[in-house]
Amino acid sequence: MHSGRLRGHGGPTEQAACHRSNTSGRRSARERLREAVGCRVQPADCSVQAAHRPLSGCRPACSLAPVNPPPAALLFDLDGVLIDSYEVWFHLLNGAARVWGFPEIDAQLFAETWGQGIEADCERFYPGRSLEEVDAYYHGHFADHVEHLKVMDRVSAVFARLAERGLPSAVITNTPNPLASELVERAGARPDLVVGGTDVARSKPAPDMVLHAAAGLGVPAAAAWVVGDSEFDRQAARAAGCPFVGIGIDGDLRLEAVGELLGHL
Repeated sequence: MHSGRLRGHGGPTEQAACHRSNTSGRRSARERLREAVGCRVQPADCSVQAAHRPLSGCRPACSLAPVNPPPAALLFDLDGVLIDSYEVWFHLLNGAARVWGFPEIDAQLFAETWGQGIEADCERFYPGRSLEEVDAYYHGHFADHVEHLKVMDRVSAVFARLAERGLPSAVITNTPNPLASELVERAGARPDLVVGGTDVARSKPAPDMVLHAAAGLGVPAAAAWVVGDSEFDRQAARAAGCPFVGIGIDGDLRLEAVGELLGHL
């Protein structure tokens, strides 16, 4: 999982409740360690993004045009958007593998599975171990590797702007609570609500987190923007009928770092 998993990991790029995000390079993934490094600089020339074909109906990758209508709320992924915990999750998952006598998880396999949830971790890496055991290990040992955690630039400024505008917000991550809430606080984010991977029946790419967060904030799901960095996030937004703001990936609006939202709020 990866903070995405607890993760909901994000990635080097896409990060306990298992959710990784991606990273930039390795990015995008894992909604969990799932949680790349620092702000990305948006290319000044759209030709740089030529290899990235926008989704049908999406604005070009370099578009800075506002998404209409304006949002009634913003729902943020955690890993790869607010933090980069990819390396944390890599070390954490391998620590669990060593303790339980399972094979080492190499860098390529980890990248390929970044963003998946704890259930998938159990099946792929720790067969025979229960979801509860794995979740408990992740939460109990995440802090052992926190030196690898990175916080994205301007996170606090984005949430301060939301507060000024009276816009409600939530963090929706495959990483389970209470770990997700601890990471949100560490990032300097101040959302009204944190929805972790264990708070809903299905983690991303299912729309459950998006729908749950929108209901908790008292807004229609279609009126909220989902901000994420992975295909898991994009699929969840589409399934819920929400506009998608991609961080490093295409969406209705594409940005290269969460701090660029300040120009759209």
